[in-house]
Amino acid sequence: MCNRHAGYSNPLTRLSIYKGGLHMKSLFAAITLVLGLVFMQALAFAALPKAQPDNPNIAAGRKAIEAKDFKSAVGNLTKAVQENPNDADAHTMLGYSYRKLGTFDKSMEHYQKALKIDSNHRSTHEYLGELYLDMNQPANAEKQLQALKKLVLSLENARSTTTSRKQSISTKRIILVRQQSSKESL
Repeated sequence: MCNRHAGYSNPLTRLSIYKGGLHMKSLFAAITLVLGLVFMQALAFAALPKAQPDNPNIAAGRKAIEAKDFKSAVGNLTKAVQENPNDADAHTMLGYSYRKLGTFDKSMEHYQKALKIDSNHRSTHEYLGELYLDMNQPANAEKQLQALKKLVLSLENARSTTTSRKQSISTKRIILVRQQSSKESL
């Protein structure tokens, strides 16, 4: 018998200690996943997506969401996706509203439509992860978290590449200006 369980001669007691450890690990994993999604939300600028403001149904849907009137939001956003079925932001907000109403199947449907339109839609990945948590599917939520991390990293890489290019261009301009100045002074 291992030293860790030396004081417990009853095998059922040892088993319950083991299961309790597994429960704590599962709980810790779920908490870590939730905190990861919250952290990634901040990194991904995951406020509600900014759909075209000229669509009055989207504007009304956004106001309804902000007022936590998800039933009205569903009505307005349903009209918006009927008018423009290729608007990933509108589908994401509609999925969000359905999720807040507890209509998970409709929420899933609209999140998936949004990802078909734009597979890199950060808000959709975030909210889909939250839907999976609501549906008690932490493994699927983890997949969305990983997708979100990948998107954030690619965004950061693109920004640093753009910054490097701008710095390189600025450096070349400075060199050219100095060369021009030195030629003119001769």
